[in-house]
Amino acid sequence: MELLSFGSIINFYLDYYGSRGISHIPKEVLNLVRSLRNAAAHNNCILSDLNSKTTVSTQVIIDFVKSIEGITKSSRRKKLSSRAVLEFVALIYVYDKFVTGKVRKHRLQELNLLINKRMIEKSGFFRENDLISSTYKFIHHIVTFLILSK
Repeated sequence: MELLSFGSIINFYLDYYGSRGISHIPKEVLNLVRSLRNAAAHNNCILSDLNSKTTVSTQVIIDFVKSIEGITKSSRRKKLSSRAVLEFVALIYVYDKFVTGKVRKHRLQELNLLINKRMIEKSGFFRENDLISSTYKFIHHIVTFLILSK
């Protein structure tokens, strides 16, 4: 398994659960996570384009974000049409479905520190940028929901 590509792992996962008739995360959502992983692994500038209307979200992710209080329909529609935001939200969704126990607890603590400490410390750099500020608020709602949900 360690030598398989991310795409091969996705196919294995889909074949395994599909052949048993067990509910599973759709391929479109897993491919969003794969895309984010590849961008990060190849040192691409993920945040260079936070503009909306660059992609269309899957219904699973729309429904996930709908379940989070404090996110308006217009905000959800606009932010999930940004490829970078959609991929990050898909990662959060998949993480929430797969990871449990101590690993989950420690990674959520790290994510909490990133969102609520490190990003706040550097917020002065972006205070005048409405796109970055509104994207941060959207992501903050989602991360807070994830942390408080379990």
